[in-house]
Amino acid sequence: MMTMNPVQEDSVRKQRTRRMAIGLGVLAIAFYIGFILMSVFVYSNPTP
Repeated sequence: MMTMNPVQEDSVRKQRTRRMAIGLGVLAIAFYIGFILMSVFVYSNPTP
């Protein structure tokens, strides 16, 4: 059984958390842009 040394493991964990953080950031930005576009669309086309 191969075991990674702590330094490698730490770098891998850092990469994974960074990727997760980037993913969450992109998701948040997408939601934010979507919300803005939706509100602009609703305000420009008021429904009776």
